Amino acid sequence: MIAVPFQHRGYAREGGLSVAAWLEQQGAAVLRAKVHPDNEASRRAARALGMTLTVIGIDGETRWQRRFGERRSSCPSTGHSKS
Repeated sequence: MIAVPFQHRGYAREGGLSVAAWLEQQGAAVLRAKVHPDNEASRRAARALGMTLTVIGIDGETRWQRRFGERRSSCPSTGHSKS
């Protein structure tokens, strides 16, 4: 959660990338996030972390995930599959 006065400055992306890199170094297999469908900023942050939307809904939110050790299968800025 980023405090309102500090939103839209890239802090979620920057922090998330650091945490994701650390988790991968520690041998984590997967990174997951629950995102409310209406939260565009969180969806953009998830995409920037190389996460993809899954079909799993949890408590009205969607689950995004990234498996470490796999090549990114989508464009980080749009979430569209690479061809």
